[in-house]
Amino acid sequence: MEAEAAITPGGYSLYPNGAWGAGRRSPGHAWRARPAYARVMDHPTQRSVYSAADIAEVLAELQACGPDPLELRRWAGRREVRTALVRASRVISSVRLPGKAPGGGWVEFSLVDGAWARTL
Repeated sequence: MEAEAAITPGGYSLYPNGAWGAGRRSPGHAWRARPAYARVMDHPTQRSVYSAADIAEVLAELQACGPDPLELRRWAGRREVRTALVRASRVISSVRLPGKAPGGGWVEFSLVDGAWARTL
């Protein structure tokens, strides 16, 4: 039985034992379409126009990150999260989403005095 391997964007595979090898993509091999549970879930940041509920959900997730820049980077690095700009440092932290607000403006959040707030 062949070991299951994960294929990278460059066409190389990483086997469970950590070995790298050129990706072989023949029919019936270990690489198949992603199963339903592995697909990227729908996240409010993936919309092109955000509703008030989407903005509130993103703000709640940012509040959960708190003032820690590392937590913000982890949140922004998740597969389902889409961002246009992330500044994460001890001095300044902000997030701009790629879509627009219903009025057409950017949706941006900033960390002010240890709490996340939407920047107008």
